[in-house]
Amino acid sequence: MKHASVGFDGFSPGRGRVETGDRGGGAEPTEVSGSQFDPNEKELVTGWASYASNAVCINTYPNGITISVHDDLFRPGETVSEARSIRPHQFYLRLKDTKEYQLPHGRYYLYREHYREALERRLQQLHEQGILKSSVVYFGTISDPFSSFHKKFDITMSCLELLEHYRPERVVVQTRSPMVISALPVLKSLGEAGVVGIPIESRLERALLRYAPGLPKLGERLIAADGLRKQGITVNLVASPILPYGDMYRDAWDFAALLDAHADYISVGCLAGSRAEEEHRLKSLPVVKKLVADKQYRCLRPHAYRHVYFALKVLAPEKLVLPVRDRRGPRQLAMFAA
Repeated sequence: MKHASVGFDGFSPGRGRVETGDRGGGAEPTEVSGSQFDPNEKELVTGWASYASNAVCINTYPNGITISVHDDLFRPGETVSEARSIRPHQFYLRLKDTKEYQLPHGRYYLYREHYREALERRLQQLHEQGILKSSVVYFGTISDPFSSFHKKFDITMSCLELLEHYRPERVVVQTRSPMVISALPVLKSLGEAGVVGIPIESRLERALLRYAPGLPKLGERLIAADGLRKQGITVNLVASPILPYGDMYRDAWDFAALLDAHADYISVGCLAGSRAEEEHRLKSLPVVKKLVADKQYRCLRPHAYRHVYFALKVLAPEKLVLPVRDRRGPRQLAMFAA
């Protein structure tokens, strides 16, 4: 498949270079062309909901919640309309500047009152339809459930208690806040069904301050990740959207090593999509304007994560593979093979 390039001045999707072999000195750099990178590698197109009946997104606010339900999920190995299928990165916790960018299509509901009852009705409906046990809930995709926690403590904890009671196939709690430790009892109760996703957009604190100000510091996020893992909670570090992390090639190794040291699983993503029609919307984002002003064009390429991905393929390939199972029967698989 030929991928569109986002046409920022000073930007051209040419050849790149990534070091291969051990991370020690003396590693010879190897040219990596676009033809050697396959964005449809299974670990790049597989998310926690890839084989689920549907995905449910819950976002909490000081004055209520939003719920969205998504059915048209991209299935690895299937041929689907690129314009319609929902890719895993569309469920990652967003930056403030990207909260309305590439939103997954689905059914969206806003509740300013009686939010607990509304969420319970939705979960009960999925249960009665017999698909709750094969549904994946993302708790925090647009709004961090533990940001401004003092303002929405009751709302966030009420939602978590309902998820603990109804127990969908998996609950992916996504946050940058160390306050996620407050949810430890619920996370422990969920057992293997519970995952905490923590975005790590860069290995550089100064880059996070520049392009994503006001968010928890990198060190705080990593401490939270380590604390959760010590308590037996599965942690998925999400390097998305990739922001400047130093030299795009050499420092990819250090970024990958950082992710490896603090995660059970690792996912990657970037700002730019592969469709030309997204370019105008992308250019309007404040974070993108900062990147352009700083001449950080490489972070605006489709698949800007690829050098970190290549390094992870050497350092920790097993952490790129999420433990999700394809439950489709032979008849369903045969339909897509035809």
